[in-house]
Amino acid sequence: MNFLGGTISEKIDLTFTSDKSELTFNFSSEQKSYLKEYIGQEVVIGIRPEDLSIEKTNIKSIELECVLDVIEPMGNETFIYFEIEKVQFIARVKPLYDIKVGGKIKLYIDPEKIYLFDKNYKIMWEKNYKSHGQDSSTKERYELFFLLHVTSYKYCLEHSECKIYVP
Repeated sequence: MNFLGGTISEKIDLTFTSDKSELTFNFSSEQKSYLKEYIGQEVVIGIRPEDLSIEKTNIKSIELECVLDVIEPMGNETFIYFEIEKVQFIARVKPLYDIKVGGKIKLYIDPEKIYLFDKNYKIMWEKNYKSHGQDSSTKERYELFFLLHVTSYKYCLEHSECKIYVP
């Protein structure tokens, strides 16, 4: 899972803004009902590689333009690596043949498929895992995985510049 820190704010709509403002999006009305209590707080979003798409899947999709760092053709799919705010992301997309390292590509995120974690590494929006037919043990695994990822990332920041690849 890809992780990125930010803050929830409310101007006209309830909005996520990443730490360096490279990614901003509005939450759906359903998400708003769960997230009102987190206004002004730091949160972390989680995006699964398969939930990043090269095609706009619905009108609410969040558009990202990114520069490709690594392209890994796997036959029936392609893994592409890129950065948002100097954080390495990976997307698992359909096979791509007309892209190259250093090139730009547009990717789309369905906001309903974004996982939200509070600063205590707890999933904030339960519908995220329930809507995919997952149970509370899945929620606990995600929370543990997130905690391990953050601990590894903090260690890297303290000891040297490094990137963590989390497929």
